[in-house]
Amino acid sequence: MPRHPTSRRKWFRIPHGISGDVTLAVAARHANLKRADMLALWLALLDHAGQQVPAGTINAVDHDALALLLDLTPEQISAAISALTRKKRIDKSGAIPDWLRHQSTSTTRVRAHRQRKTINKPPPPTPPRPTAPTAADSPEVIAARRARLQQATHLRIGVNNSLLSKDLT
Repeated sequence: MPRHPTSRRKWFRIPHGISGDVTLAVAARHANLKRADMLALWLALLDHAGQQVPAGTINAVDHDALALLLDLTPEQISAAISALTRKKRIDKSGAIPDWLRHQSTSTTRVRAHRQRKTINKPPPPTPPRPTAPTAADSPEVIAARRARLQQATHLRIGVNNSLLSKDLT
């Protein structure tokens, strides 16, 4: 089934335990299908619903294409969709109930969490200011730094990074 051109999501969620879902087994029995065929059909319907705009609808599903894909007849596909509708897996409008709730991403939840985290975050502590001068601030240390800096500025480096002259005065 081709992807809807404006659908942005390239995946859909499948809940744990879908392979042993009793509702799908009952719907399969009502439609005279094997459980494996109903599971394959349900996955194909979920895939189709995820590609629609709005997402979660199966109205545009092609019964002939699904029948060919799943090696079933179009009548079996119709019977299975009717059984899924009776079991409330598909509503009367052709939508999968609570599709968006089941397929929602964590983006909204994570954004809200990050916002709460930044609001509740205490400001970073300010470093204490030294009250007494340290050894690094002594006049001798400052004078030694100045002398090293003056020596470095008098060094001249040639084109091949070789020392051409050394003026240390």
